[in-house]
Amino acid sequence: MIAAHNGAGTTSHLSLEMLKLFGGAKVTPVPYKGGGPAGAALAGGEIPLGLVAVSSAAPHIKTGRVKAIGVTAAARVALGPEWPTVSETMAGFTASNWVGVAAPAGTPRAILEKANADMNRALKFADVKEKLNAIGTEPGGGSIEDFANRIRIESEQFAKVVRQINLRLD
Repeated sequence: MIAAHNGAGTTSHLSLEMLKLFGGAKVTPVPYKGGGPAGAALAGGEIPLGLVAVSSAAPHIKTGRVKAIGVTAAARVALGPEWPTVSETMAGFTASNWVGVAAPAGTPRAILEKANADMNRALKFADVKEKLNAIGTEPGGGSIEDFANRIRIESEQFAKVVRQINLRLD
């Protein structure tokens, strides 16, 4: 079976490759130029399966043109709490898109800590949570060290996938 993803080397592409490696999924990844086009291809019946960000799939799921099979995040998402996680059937599988805030190397620690505290505080506001959840994004937050650790762990995870599939980008 063929499956859409957001483009070669993207999180959705590597997550799809992880599904193949982790669970033996028999799919051929097909790159699209972003999540919007991949989601539209699913909704239009151009392709039977896809791994795209919740924000790209949700509008089509809401219209009933696309059915959510599972989310690759560690927990169910607020936008679709009825959508199971992949890890519910494939224990230990997680992969997710996320956005983080970075600063130039050498930024004083006090400035980083202040920015981190302000962002963590903002992510707890009900209206911020509501707006992020409405577009399929789960507010995160955490310490500077949590963020650095996540980058390290996921970089190692995806680097392993890249090596296993011998991915080469032009």
